Amino acid sequence: MYIVAFASGVLKVGHALDVDARVQSHVKVGAVHGNAVVDVWVSPPHAHSASNERLVLDFCLGRGELASGGRRGEYFAGIPFEAAKEFAESLSYGVATPVATSTPPIEVSFSELLQKPRETAAKVKAGRGLKIKRRDGEDLHLGVAADRDASLELVRALILMMSRITERSPEGSAAVQDAALRAFPWAQALPLTARQEFVGELLSLTEAGASLGLLEPSAAVIAAWRSTAQVYADPELLATLTSDHGDDDHGDALEPQAGTGHPRQTDR
Repeated sequence: MYIVAFASGVLKVGHALDVDARVQSHVKVGAVHGNAVVDVWVSPPHAHSASNERLVLDFCLGRGELASGGRRGEYFAGIPFEAAKEFAESLSYGVATPVATSTPPIEVSFSELLQKPRETAAKVKAGRGLKIKRRDGEDLHLGVAADRDASLELVRALILMMSRITERSPEGSAAVQDAALRAFPWAQALPLTARQEFVGELLSLTEAGASLGLLEPSAAVIAAWRSTAQVYADPELLATLTSDHGDDDHGDALEPQAGTGHPRQTDR
């Protein structure tokens, strides 16, 4: 987590996987817009990043106000940097622990499956399938059907539990947010409201997909939000995409002509 103070008196509160890089991006953007960074506070690596950030955001909002023109409710005016820093330093910072990983599947070639189907299928073990490598396409997975059914049931049960925890209290919601950041570190690039939206959407669609025997909806949500996080992680790209370009008309769109590679004029 970090707090950045700008020359204008505005504070930015946030957290990121690579805090140094994020702070440097604020320094760069601030210099471009004539609003230099004058002070920075960075917390130690910790396991309560989302919940601590929310506490600091609430503190800043209670002591100050949202900065005019500030995006995403993470920019504040009317609160001294030292006051925000002192409050942030008073919070608890647990040590982040690595997330355990599962045993990887056994790898075999696609030709091995074709040439020795019985022997290859015999390598499939409960709880650990085969990863079939292909040269001309995406890799395949061969596993026990009962394992997949059990996994889907477990996923659905866990999602229901997390949804219930989220609904019961703000503390429970913060705990689920922290767990999501450990599972998806790139989500730290998202603003607070977007992270909450990502987690809510992931829980909802995973529950629905698991009840239908599908995990594809969850994968689609994760891929879409990862792309969004990549935009937020690039301050220059974010500024370009979110800035007001006015009512300028850039003319008619051009549609490529089939077989020529050249655009043609089309009516709008």
